[in-house]
Amino acid sequence: MFIRIFFILSLFLFASDIFAQRLLIGYGIEYVDTYVRNYEGSSSYEEKPINQCEYKSKCTEGGRRQENHRPALSFELEPFYLIGNLGFQFSLDYSKEYKFRAMRFPLKNKKIDIDISIKQNRLNFGPFLVFGDKSLSRNKNSSFRIGFLYSYSQKTIDYSVVESENKYVIKENNPTAGIFINLDLSNNLSFYAYQNYERDGRGDEIKFERYTLDSESESSPKLEIREFNFIISYSIYL
Repeated sequence: MFIRIFFILSLFLFASDIFAQRLLIGYGIEYVDTYVRNYEGSSSYEEKPINQCEYKSKCTEGGRRQENHRPALSFELEPFYLIGNLGFQFSLDYSKEYKFRAMRFPLKNKKIDIDISIKQNRLNFGPFLVFGDKSLSRNKNSSFRIGFLYSYSQKTIDYSVVESENKYVIKENNPTAGIFINLDLSNNLSFYAYQNYERDGRGDEIKFERYTLDSESESSPKLEIREFNFIISYSIYL
């Protein structure tokens, strides 16, 4: 469904002389940090990092995160300005994917390893403050932005317990939020960094069904994820 919406909006906006916009094509370095809260023996607000290693591998030890290096595609409407250099933007991020193995995920009476794949499309909007070219380098002048981004995400999460043949799928449509910085140069190069950030310091959550992890806990196990990405792209102004 999201792919259809993206395609229809793209056709409409490409063909429109009313809206000025740009297509950003580039390369991204993306990853998620993983945590759990309310694990056995913890306080209600205590968090514990979950180590990661390569998805669907034979790894037994892991570091903090698994990075994804992949092409990046996004679409932006020209921002409108509320007052002075304070603006508001809309954008679409198309087809992001994170793959990793969560190591020693704590359940009530055991720890397990889980292979997780997260695919998502995201509709973004939010305020920002710009320094420099308010047209975001469309006029061949550089600009720098910092802002807050609200997002509506469509996610498909595939997961399986390591050494189990059972695979499970979660489909979610949920809001997220984050902060971003963006440097647009006069030569159409764009440098963008984003960090998922919720008001209480937490990230997004994956809520597993208890039976899929053979959990004896009374509540559904949750894995907290915090998204980071850095993207270098070329702006095509339309």
